[in-house]
Amino acid sequence: MFFHPQQSKVRNAIVESIRKFGKPEIIQSGTRLRIGTDRFDHIQGLFVISNSSGRAQLAGVGLYVRDHPGNISIVHIAVHQDYTASGEHAEQMVLIRMINELRRIAAQIKGIDKITLLYNPKQAISISVKKHGAG
Repeated sequence: MFFHPQQSKVRNAIVESIRKFGKPEIIQSGTRLRIGTDRFDHIQGLFVISNSSGRAQLAGVGLYVRDHPGNISIVHIAVHQDYTASGEHAEQMVLIRMINELRRIAAQIKGIDKITLLYNPKQAISISVKKHGAG
């Protein structure tokens, strides 16, 4: 994963996420790699790979966990600076696409009705999940 030069804007939210969910780490299990924390053994990951610059590049990563019966919390989300709103590939809207994909994933999981994103300097953001076939 990578560090973003503007991550200081959400520093307190990152610290709160680490306090609540633990520090994400890559764990080797035999020949496999997985992401976990000291509080959650398995965390799901969403990785965005882009070929915009002519080679495959990690454009974004989102880590999430079902922490309550009706909720998925985004434990960590990061976008490569080239793919942010002010980056050279801003038109790809990686962050928005990642959140929309997480909403799509959550809509397929029985009982999930919201996603919580802690990376807001003022307060956590609750994103409702629209179920397939719902009006």
